[in-house]
Amino acid sequence: ALKEELPVRITDVRTTIAFGRSIFVQVYTDAGVVGLGECSPMNAPVLAHFVDTALRPIVGRSDTAAVITQWTAHVSETPMPSRSNRVRRP
Repeated sequence: ALKEELPVRITDVRTTIAFGRSIFVQVYTDAGVVGLGECSPMNAPVLAHFVDTALRPIVGRSDTAAVITQWTAHVSETPMPSRSNRVRRP
């Protein structure tokens, strides 16, 4: 018999700034799995603050599959620059 798996829930999200500009994001789960990601190095303190104050409340206690679905939907709705609307430099 196959065992039904319960959803894995995110329990915490933490940021670490290394070398003054590298931002690492640790995502902790109730299954004991810790994910590690890296953010853009642009303005590290501001981006780390955003992750800690804006993203942590959104994803905290969320089912990991739901977060992936939400992120995919968000990214697909974000307008991407096309060749016709890029800023051209002389």
